[in-house]
Amino acid sequence: MFDLLSIVELYPEELKNSDIIVLNSLSFLKQITPKFKSYKSIDLYLDNDASGKKNTTELLRYYPHIKDQSHRYKNYKDLNEKLTSGHSVSSGQKLF
Repeated sequence: MFDLLSIVELYPEELKNSDIIVLNSLSFLKQITPKFKSYKSIDLYLDNDASGKKNTTELLRYYPHIKDQSHRYKNYKDLNEKLTSGHSVSSGQKLF
């Protein structure tokens, strides 16, 4: 949930006219992936840990319309950690 709030803070324009699926755990991923077929494009924000990277690799293999967005928070576990570190995601400048 906090990653969604971070996306709202950093990239509000990207959420306009978008559907959002929040997974509180990767254990829900198997249930939701069949819905991926009905979308033209999916931005994926999984954690930069072993489990998140493994699942990202698998999803990219089966769904070519998925765009891995983890580069936006490289060197951080997730987007929220990047935001709370005080650095902007794109420029490296302090946010506060």
